[in-house]
Amino acid sequence: KVLYGGKVNIVCFPGISQGKFYRQIKDLKKEIRECVPYPNGTAFMTNIKLLMSKIALLDWTSTSEAKIAQRVSAVQALLAVAWRCGGSGPVQDLRELVDVHSNAAVIAAETGDAVVDGISDLGLVMAEDRDGFPDVPPRTIEQLVVKIQASLPESTCKSALDQDRAKVVSVLDALVQRRCDKVLRWFDACMSGLERNQQISTLRREVEGTLTMLRDRCKLCVAQCANCGLPCALPIQHSGLDGDLHDCGTDHKCDSQCQFCDKACSSYACHTGKHSCGDSTHVCGELCMHHGSRNCRSFCTREPGHSDAEPHHCGTEVHYCPKACSLKGCKQPCNELAGNDHSRCGCKENHCTLKCSFKNCTHPCANDDHFHSMNSDDEGCL
Repeated sequence: KVLYGGKVNIVCFPGISQGKFYRQIKDLKKEIRECVPYPNGTAFMTNIKLLMSKIALLDWTSTSEAKIAQRVSAVQALLAVAWRCGGSGPVQDLRELVDVHSNAAVIAAETGDAVVDGISDLGLVMAEDRDGFPDVPPRTIEQLVVKIQASLPESTCKSALDQDRAKVVSVLDALVQRRCDKVLRWFDACMSGLERNQQISTLRREVEGTLTMLRDRCKLCVAQCANCGLPCALPIQHSGLDGDLHDCGTDHKCDSQCQFCDKACSSYACHTGKHSCGDSTHVCGELCMHHGSRNCRSFCTREPGHSDAEPHHCGTEVHYCPKACSLKGCKQPCNELAGNDHSRCGCKENHCTLKCSFKNCTHPCANDDHFHSMNSDDEGCL
């Protein structure tokens, strides 16, 4: 009775040669038909294997804890593939997530957005597995953006990230949220009936934490490319210490035609001001007053022979300081305006880009001061 948690009835049968034996068999058959303890054959086989193993080990303790451990083990084995690819099994033969208890498939819910619903969740790689936590390398975010761009209406712009940036970001966020919702629904279905168990509650919080990390990391960087006016196409967390410079992933060249002839514009992509090939008969051509600063087109685009009262200007509305961020190890460029006096160069990041100082914690520091680690009284990243 201990093995079954007290939920067992012992029935004594008379000898097989007696008529009572067969009458009791009929009564038992009725009771078995009315009792449906297993939703399907898989659940039955799983329980039988558990019982057989316990009997072989002469383990007569209750099966309750063993069943919980069995279910937890099955879910944990599939969890990384679930949030990474939206399915189970090897990547080459990916299948939809199924409830390990009832064997029912758990598929992504429709969002109502035609673009989002047109992209299959199954097999859509959103992150790589790094020690059990989601890591989003540039290649992964690039593949996601390409897939989203292919689902959007055709664009004539050099980069769809320029014209359709808001839509790309919106679709990406919706895809990640759909994945997180699907994984959580699958987890809850697998653990149905065990919600009050402390081990299950702890595991669910861990799953929620992992999915939050996926949502935080599977985003596009909000900064501008370091070499042109297009937005950065790298993951949002690429720009920490020793991180990559902001990069749009293009050749950074303007694809517009010169306003004065048939030649191509010689400036960078998404610049402001006139499109010019740089010919001295079209524009002034002298060095811009902000020459050397970031975002500068270098040469003056005013009319040839313009008045000396008008300083040479490339036409770019905003020029930035050409120096790098003052934080030791930060490769990002200064975001201060050129010509403005500033004692410290600060990049566009308005928060700490280091990871939490606590052992085994993979979350980024929550401090909003990018330079807090330079303070003498700093207590570390938390």
